[in-house]
Amino acid sequence: MLKILENLADTRKTAEHALKSADRIMSAHGRDLPDAVNARETADLNGEQSTAVEANLEISKAALKVAEACATLYGDGPW
Repeated sequence: MLKILENLADTRKTAEHALKSADRIMSAHGRDLPDAVNARETADLNGEQSTAVEANLEISKAALKVAEACATLYGDGPW
């Protein structure tokens, strides 16, 4: 569980950086990450495994969009 919380904290930090970006596409995709992380944390607290799985999918989709925006702005990385 500690590893999951660490990963969610890292994802939340990524969202904060994306939201601060001057690029509107990066910022827009960054808005989706905190919502997905909040949904995952709530599902964990309530013991709702199926909701946690759905939240993981939303986290993955949002993180992929942020990564694509990074690649568009800065090249293929490493960033």
